[in-house]
Amino acid sequence: MEVCIISENPLMKNALEAEMRALGILPSFASFDRLPKPSDAMPLIIADCENDRAFAEKLLFEAKELNLPRFVIVSEFEKSLSSLEDDKRKIFIRPFLFSDLRSSLLYVLNNCRSSENDPSLASQSIPSKRLKLSSTSRLATFDSNPLDLSKKEFDILLLLYQNRGRVLSREEIFKSVWKDDANKSGSNTVDVFVRYIRSKIDDVYSVKLISTVRGIGYAIFEK
Repeated sequence: MEVCIISENPLMKNALEAEMRALGILPSFASFDRLPKPSDAMPLIIADCENDRAFAEKLLFEAKELNLPRFVIVSEFEKSLSSLEDDKRKIFIRPFLFSDLRSSLLYVLNNCRSSENDPSLASQSIPSKRLKLSSTSRLATFDSNPLDLSKKEFDILLLLYQNRGRVLSREEIFKSVWKDDANKSGSNTVDVFVRYIRSKIDDVYSVKLISTVRGIGYAIFEK
């Protein structure tokens, strides 16, 4: 996997480049107005966003939605960013230790190499990685095959996908998807729509994409 550095600060840019070269990585460079287009071959982006919290949030949200690795550097901690952070998407607050960035970078690169060397560790065996969703075009595919989902089915699937690894209660799902009827009880409604989704993905592809957590709700786990 390649690494792309984006920074308008010459000192930070040089420091990041030196760190990459010390790891044997020859980075590429881009600007904020000319980001690499999202794709499976997209490089790991390290973006020095400084005080632009909104842009940092946009970069992380896009990366999480498309399951891409991405690191952002910001000047101040923002609570809204923390929910977008996980093993592949990291936030570094100035001043930060380059050793922390190095550890996170090596972790992501090693995982990506393992997946490239052994496809069974990548999308072939992990249902959530075989699913692709776009909140802008509202298109969904599984194994590159289009999914015929209703609006509510897509909204539920997108909500679970964006919260991978976290169990969402039926009430949470209902309030998020059926906003106009948020004061009503919708547990049974959610169960029905989850069954619809499973009939189009789990049953067709013989996978277990959406897990039921008894007494709580539903989740998509990356395992």
